[in-house]
Amino acid sequence: MEIDRPASNGKRHVTTWRAIHGWTDALVWKEIARSGLPYHEAYDWGMSRLSCSFCVLGCESDVVLAARLRPRKAAEYAAVETKIGADFKNGLSMREIVERAKALDAEHGELERPPRGTALAGYIGKKAARDYLARLDPAA
Repeated sequence: MEIDRPASNGKRHVTTWRAIHGWTDALVWKEIARSGLPYHEAYDWGMSRLSCSFCVLGCESDVVLAARLRPRKAAEYAAVETKIGADFKNGLSMREIVERAKALDAEHGELERPPRGTALAGYIGKKAARDYLARLDPAA
């Protein structure tokens, strides 16, 4: 927790609270399971963080995965990269990302939708993930 000095003034005091900022990934996932909060399906696909699918701040494995999931969009990015003459990320072009995605598809086959709860199960176990999903959607 910290005082947001630029947003504060003589009439108001603004505090920024980053409730889970110092938590480990495991602790965050355990809290998701405990609370029953839903999470984004991108994590089940294997993304390490949720952002734009082709985020320049994303790690290399995430952008390669995004290129496997959205090959047409990746091709559009590669075309723009060629047109403007600049790499997608410093030292990593979208052309390279697309080639890595194609190589993974050739080696392992195209991606298939993972079961719901895959990301959560990796942190809390399969049974606990099934229990979480049942609480989230009792009709399923």
